[in-house]
Amino acid sequence: MENQNHKAHALAELKTPLYVRLKESFATWLRVLNFDRTSQRYMPGMLHEFLFFLEAGGCHTIAELQESHIQAYLDHLGQRPNRKREGGLSLNYIRKHLQVIRKFARCLADSGQESFSDTLELEGETEEPGALTLAEITQLYGATGDDLLGLRDRAMLAVYYGCGLRKEEGIALNVPDILLDKDLVLVRNGKGYKARFVPLSGGNKEDVEAYLNYSRPYLAGSKESALLTGAGKRDSP
Repeated sequence: MENQNHKAHALAELKTPLYVRLKESFATWLRVLNFDRTSQRYMPGMLHEFLFFLEAGGCHTIAELQESHIQAYLDHLGQRPNRKREGGLSLNYIRKHLQVIRKFARCLADSGQESFSDTLELEGETEEPGALTLAEITQLYGATGDDLLGLRDRAMLAVYYGCGLRKEEGIALNVPDILLDKDLVLVRNGKGYKARFVPLSGGNKEDVEAYLNYSRPYLAGSKESALLTGAGKRDSP
């Protein structure tokens, strides 16, 4: 769960007023562009770490920011110990930091502010994500709330982890495809473009049914899409 590791480090307060403002602007930009909720949670924290690193190195404006600063930050991450397990940070996790830095540059450019660019490449093979453990899935369920989006999140967990749908299958799922009376979910375009039925029972069915009855009707937007974003739209890949 490396994407949570940055939180403790991010508690160190930014002292440069410009960086404080830019971090807030970045968080707003993510919301306006309707990035998924997970990205809205972890990306500002990762940016905080980068800006804190720049501060510590004496770089206090975007005009001073050079590609060498970004490279030094990536080198720093490569040497940093993992706070959750033995060893260092994974290459995938470091890639996420670089992706956030580049999205920050795009945010600056989109808002007409001075921006920056880089041509850096991380060497090494990307690690394939492994299946979540039962403890990790339990932790995800524990993080959901009882509000509209919390019920939606539990339904998403039921669809993706309980029923085993791929992301693109869940995104394409429509309300009529959820057959509560038959305890089934119809996946219309599965692997190989073949339709299939997936069992929906027990706690998974309860979570999906609760979402359809008590959350989805209040998330305005698509009339067909089963899983809606906070803006009431069908999710995107």
